[in-house]
Amino acid sequence: MELTLRKYGRLKRLNEEVRRRSRAVGIFPSTESYLRLMNASLIEYSEAHLTGASYISAGNLREQKIDLEKEQKAA
Repeated sequence: MELTLRKYGRLKRLNEEVRRRSRAVGIFPSTESYLRLMNASLIEYSEAHLTGASYISAGNLREQKIDLEKEQKAA
């Protein structure tokens, strides 16, 4: 159930991004221009997801917590 909800959340965010970008452009001169913009948006989303650029990893959070604890002990 949780996996389904996470997938739904990602899909919902992706659809909202597609709508936002298409509203920003307004009127498209042709179907091909609309598809080019949407393909570019989807490629950008996919690359960000694959590289982890849009997510905070658990390792980074642990490192930040350790650094914060060290600073608090030093103070």
